[in-house]
Amino acid sequence: SYATGMVAGTENVGGLVGFNLNHTIENCYATGTVTATSVAGGLCGYNFGIITNSYYDTQTTGMGNTGCGYNSGTITNLAGLTTEEFKTNVFTGFAFGNNDDNPWTANENGRPFLYRQSAAVSNGTAANNTIAGYAAQNGATITETGIRYTLLSEMNWGQQAVANSAGAILHTLTGLLVDSVYIAHAYTKDDAGKYYFGDMVNFIAELALTPLPIVFHPEENATEVPLANIVAVEFDIPITQGDLSGITITPDPGNVTAILSGQKITLIHDDFEYSTTYTVTVPAGAVIHGEATNEEISWSFITIIPIGIDGPGGSQVSISVWPNPSNNIFNIQIKNPTEKSNWEVSDTHGAIIKKGNNQINDFTIDLSSYPQGTYYLKITNGGFQTVRKLVLQH
Repeated sequence: SYATGMVAGTENVGGLVGFNLNHTIENCYATGTVTATSVAGGLCGYNFGIITNSYYDTQTTGMGNTGCGYNSGTITNLAGLTTEEFKTNVFTGFAFGNNDDNPWTANENGRPFLYRQSAAVSNGTAANNTIAGYAAQNGATITETGIRYTLLSEMNWGQQAVANSAGAILHTLTGLLVDSVYIAHAYTKDDAGKYYFGDMVNFIAELALTPLPIVFHPEENATEVPLANIVAVEFDIPITQGDLSGITITPDPGNVTAILSGQKITLIHDDFEYSTTYTVTVPAGAVIHGEATNEEISWSFITIIPIGIDGPGGSQVSISVWPNPSNNIFNIQIKNPTEKSNWEVSDTHGAIIKKGNNQINDFTIDLSSYPQGTYYLKITNGGFQTVRKLVLQH
């Protein structure tokens, strides 16, 4: 079995099981965000039983290397995997085969799912109000994919349809309240009318920055790309075959999602640096278009500071945060302040846990007394606002 929902509590909190007393957890995984005051783990909070061949997502749960908060039982192979590592489908003990005796189905675009589900959907990180995912079908026909979302304070689910078939999902939510905390996840609907949902992602809605694709010939360069976490490029010639598994970006920002849809390649990243030249290379034979068969395709783009929230001063504000993840102290640098800065840190429920004012460019935030997990830093300077995700790992 597996669990993808967000779990919050005070103590003995786990992504799959809170308190395991004399029972066996075997061949399971969890991926939902875990928030607790004490004794928490990505898979299990308190274990007084047996855990065997089970896994959890170190990134989406926010638990880092803590799979079990406290153990007084027996644990054999409780492993933390990154979101990308989940795609390898190398899970000891899991029986892959799409039948009753071998119930797991491998999904190269996301996490394993159970064959009786008929369909499954996985989604990546939220970036600037955008959700990326993938819908897989297994015996049933997918008739609709989309994004389901709600304000965390209201839990009143709405949805936006994206497509009507299996494959990549990429959608920017619109009409959101800026600076409000939302939960969203991708969904899939099959021909029997049954819905399937991906992992829930928490994010603070930002001013919508949805770049239009930059249309150019594959061998040419794109420059001055607005920095909005998403860079979309569209070839001006038809693509007949595409495989982005070998794509590289230099300098490597890490954890970049690349999606090919039609003639457009979309790159998604949580925090592209501004005023930086990135070079993207697609290996020979990966993307085949109408004018060549197997040549290497490479192009560059230069990021510029994104358009911010209008305010006095007429300039933008950019910040750097390091280390991130951190086990206690986050260093903050405001690169181009126009005046006194106000800052606040919120948890995934939207509650402000720390705030302050700073007139200097550099300062630190100490979260050592708070439970590990995901937090959000918002800095206001001269009428402009910037939001960064902070990952605390004790």
